[in-house]
Amino acid sequence: MTITLVAAIDKNRGLGYKNQLLCKLPSDMRHFRELTLNTICIMGRNTYESIGSPLPERTNLVLSRDANYDPHPAVFVYSSIKDIIREYETYSDISEQVMILGGSSIYKQFLPYADSIELTVIHHEFDKVDAFFPEFSLDEFEVVNNVFNSKDNKNPYDYSFVSYKRKIK
Repeated sequence: MTITLVAAIDKNRGLGYKNQLLCKLPSDMRHFRELTLNTICIMGRNTYESIGSPLPERTNLVLSRDANYDPHPAVFVYSSIKDIIREYETYSDISEQVMILGGSSIYKQFLPYADSIELTVIHHEFDKVDAFFPEFSLDEFEVVNNVFNSKDNKNPYDYSFVSYKRKIK
């Protein structure tokens, strides 16, 4: 099982405001879909509710402290990351791709287990931000790919797709 954190952030690691993305970049949405298709996607309850429904062609897992939370029959609800990791290490295929989709607290909890990080870095500083991606060390992760994209008529900001891989200890 490999664990990848997937997020779109601004120059200050900002993730969102009032449970919404800072902006919508169609290229990032397409990139997100390509990265997460046919994988296990784990997100917090607020992130799931901001999306509004299960992501198609993916296994959807939601972390919630509410034991009675029952969002949709196609969504599996867990109360802790330890339960998820234990179950998937025991029962899943070693090649299984697990994607962590947020929010801020979920990223922070999964960061010590992450094998890689896929960031869309928006080259802009947003004024209204109340959620941030956790800091991580370049002593632990190295950039393995960095693709710059210029803004265009559909994507209002310059942005980069940056891939990080955990360094072997």
